[in-house]
Amino acid sequence: MLATTKLGTAVGRRFVTVVLALSAVVQLATLPFVGNRISGGDAQTYLALSKDWSSLARLTSEDAFEGNFWPAGYSGFLHLFDPFGGNQVIAVRLAQILMVLALAAMSASFATSVSQQAARWTLIVVAFSPSLLFGMWSIGYELLLGLLICGALWLLWTRGNRSAAAVTSGIAFALALIVQFRAIAALPVLLYLAWRIGKRTFATWTISLAIPIGLWSLRTYVAMATWAPWSTNGSYNVWNGNGPHATGHNVFPLPPLPTGADSYSAAALTWATQNPFDFFEITARKFLFLFYPTDIAGISDRLPAEALVIAFQWAYSVALVILIILFLGSLVWAKGASLNRMAPVFLAAMLYLLPNVLFIVEARFRIPVEALLLAVAASTAQQWWASRDRTTA
Repeated sequence: MLATTKLGTAVGRRFVTVVLALSAVVQLATLPFVGNRISGGDAQTYLALSKDWSSLARLTSEDAFEGNFWPAGYSGFLHLFDPFGGNQVIAVRLAQILMVLALAAMSASFATSVSQQAARWTLIVVAFSPSLLFGMWSIGYELLLGLLICGALWLLWTRGNRSAAAVTSGIAFALALIVQFRAIAALPVLLYLAWRIGKRTFATWTISLAIPIGLWSLRTYVAMATWAPWSTNGSYNVWNGNGPHATGHNVFPLPPLPTGADSYSAAALTWATQNPFDFFEITARKFLFLFYPTDIAGISDRLPAEALVIAFQWAYSVALVILIILFLGSLVWAKGASLNRMAPVFLAAMLYLLPNVLFIVEARFRIPVEALLLAVAASTAQQWWASRDRTTA
């Protein structure tokens, strides 16, 4: 609501209302098509794990989240919808529609630092992003994580009520880490924004982040006798994504460890050092996978006019990559330009994305920062168009 109010002041309340309303209508219109169908690669697992939030005893048991193998945040979110019974999945999707609308408003707010028109373009592109639409359909952590990362960034970006914004932003980012600890890669950008506001805000933000993470570490210690607040699947996914069997995507069942290896991480490191060219090739392939068209298991294969949808998705992905390259060019050659004000937004997105190539990669992993990347891409496109008009005038 606050994001929409601030954005409406900048670009026009009627415009914001119409775009977000149309986006909501489009998303709601797809729900009968998707229905109560459980879609998403790990959907069944997250729904089952939501029961681990049913009591404190269950939450702190040793086998909660399969021995802490799975991150706990999204299953906790799903547990909030248990009272809906058989309509739980539909209720989750309705909540995720609101997430898409919030992401559109916040990302457009970032673009107001470039121009009013850039903000309008961003609002439209994010509100109707096919990747975010797929994210809304999916029972997966990506959209929730995107809301928390974007929200934490936006609260520091707007510099409203500094204390309240710092506290809320810190808590939001702490929750993001519980949803998927790889979000820690974006921490430097948030620390920079908090420091830029002032030392008091920096201290408030840091404490607000540390308290929830400290409490979650305490829960993990009670359950697992370790203070580590992250899930334990990192080593598994490192070996999954790096080895003679690796495709860049999930390989299941995962081949056993080679003879002499005492851990997944050690096996992956040994393979990478012994096969540097193969490691480089699979890493480059995984980087490309981050920008492939988004695909959601159980949904994408049911779309009408599938060939046209695939063609549109490829055009969308190629355009996104081209505009990101143009933005990078602006950072290098157009120093001081208004577009360069989007650098923290771009950096937060890329810092989150890049560590994924050390593990396995699916195109849906881009969804948490899709709105941030689209804000950068739409602003770049608008500035390019504006400069073209000035040149031909």
